[in-house]
Amino acid sequence: MLASPRFLFIMITVTVVTHIGAIFAPFGTDDYMQRVALVGNESLYEKGFAIANPDLSFWERIANTFNFFDAEQNNLQGLKDFGSIPWWTDDNAKVHFYRPLAAITHWIDYNLWPDNQILMHIESLVLFVLLTVALYRLYLFSGELATVAGLATLFFCVDPSHISLVGWLAARNAVLSTLFGVLCISYFIRWRTHFSPLHLIWSCIHLVLSLLSAEAGLATFGYLFVYMLWVD
Repeated sequence: MLASPRFLFIMITVTVVTHIGAIFAPFGTDDYMQRVALVGNESLYEKGFAIANPDLSFWERIANTFNFFDAEQNNLQGLKDFGSIPWWTDDNAKVHFYRPLAAITHWIDYNLWPDNQILMHIESLVLFVLLTVALYRLYLFSGELATVAGLATLFFCVDPSHISLVGWLAARNAVLSTLFGVLCISYFIRWRTHFSPLHLIWSCIHLVLSLLSAEAGLATFGYLFVYMLWVD
């Protein structure tokens, strides 16, 4: 069964079945902050929460989607007072990630179906299914036997630690970054085996998309380096 051409469809089914319950998860933690950053909130803005300004431009909202705390945004002291971060945190401390591609997907959510978290989670689930497909194809591209590729993909699908990637909206950036990173590696291997410049271009494009999804995309360089060192 692991070596069957139909195994990919089996894996898609397994992925959906094992993660479908996560689409009913409610908003939590960072999801509320992202909602405020992308939609705006007059009440919070009047209290000094700068990223809640309803009049921010599109790109300002995208830039602040993953702004956890930043003295320039006037939310650092408020988080200290509330107890979300330690009182001894430096006044110039900043945790502000730039993940524009992931932020745009959230912006689309809050503009098309702002109060329907199920649809938002379904979007994350679809991306996770695409990641499963891309990973399976990567294992095959890397020269593994179909049985090995199928078993490795199965382990990935049923890993319980991955459920948070679907059940927590704010974690979608990790799915996107990994998806584009896997595609980058796949096209890179094709380039090194077939020497097609087009594959190199696609590899570079997906690397950029991975980095624009999350800083975790930097890990892709490690896989490329190891491939060049030990395989190529």
